[in-house]
Amino acid sequence: MTLFPLPNLICMEEHGNDWDNYCKAIYQEFMDNVVRKNLTFQGLPLSYQRNPEFQRMHCSFWHLITEDREHTYQDKDRTPDMRRCERVSWIAHIINHADDPKHGVKCWENKRGSNKHVVLWIKEEKFLIILARRKTYFLLKTIYCHNERKVQKLREEQDNNKDPRKD
Repeated sequence: MTLFPLPNLICMEEHGNDWDNYCKAIYQEFMDNVVRKNLTFQGLPLSYQRNPEFQRMHCSFWHLITEDREHTYQDKDRTPDMRRCERVSWIAHIINHADDPKHGVKCWENKRGSNKHVVLWIKEEKFLIILARRKTYFLLKTIYCHNERKVQKLREEQDNNKDPRKD
């Protein structure tokens, strides 16, 4: 089994360029193929922050598809990032393939404050998934698409940190 091809992007145009319909569709994708699939990484279950809900959606979903450009740390101020939205269908697929390095998912641990994270990087697609390591599970923190300037920083971080799959 190989990582590629990745699932199709979910584009807003397919939903009549209507944000409400589009948001419902990608939320349904998240619920059906991420939350309800009981995903695991390294034998541990993935979890998702549900509360506080934002507009009747899991908190984690809102953080996955939006960014806090103004750094207000308020959910109401976060803005949708269409690149993240389009790639919600990739989350389960990548996590399902991430345990085996031969599938091409780059993986390393990093620390942000007191939190230990695992980064799953699809370099060719400039796409990352961040999982927070907990004692008995992983918490899906965020996804994002990076720009070219970030590639070197990611390579250095990967080189300077261990791949948890090689324990």
